[in-house]
Amino acid sequence: MPIAVEPRLAPSVVIANVAIPSVLIALVLLVAGLITGGIVFVLVSLFRRLSHGSDERDDR
Repeated sequence: MPIAVEPRLAPSVVIANVAIPSVLIALVLLVAGLITGGIVFVLVSLFRRLSHGSDERDDR
């Protein structure tokens, strides 16, 4: 015997089943982007610091 779901409840269940995984995926992508951006920023800053340091040594 199938269990009947109230018509008012069904749309909210569908929205919850779609919205929760979408929010989790968005949060994971946001965190991954922040981590990647931080790594790139550190690498670029280290590269600039090393390249400017070698220019100063050549001038002396």
